Amino acid sequence: MEAALQIGCWHGPEWFVPQSPNLFWPADRAWCVASEIDFDSTLLGGTTELVDAILRTPAFDSWPVQPDDSLAYDADRINPVAQPDPVSQAPAADEE
Repeated sequence: MEAALQIGCWHGPEWFVPQSPNLFWPADRAWCVASEIDFDSTLLGGTTELVDAILRTPAFDSWPVQPDDSLAYDADRINPVAQPDPVSQAPAADEE
């Protein structure tokens, strides 16, 4: 973990910006982790046993995804985005 914390870019003598790798896997390619660039998701591909272990770990905010599942912010089933109340969004009678 210590080495992972040193990955990034120095923009000045005292300005370090950490950057996690986009893709990483072990030499035997038994699994792969991909941090999505445009969304707030990190994906893991691996054996059923590995994926199940991650899903059972409370420290991770994780759920299984399928190839057609959305990674958009409003597709999160664990932390859903609050939808605006249509009644409170309606214009008042004197505003129409």
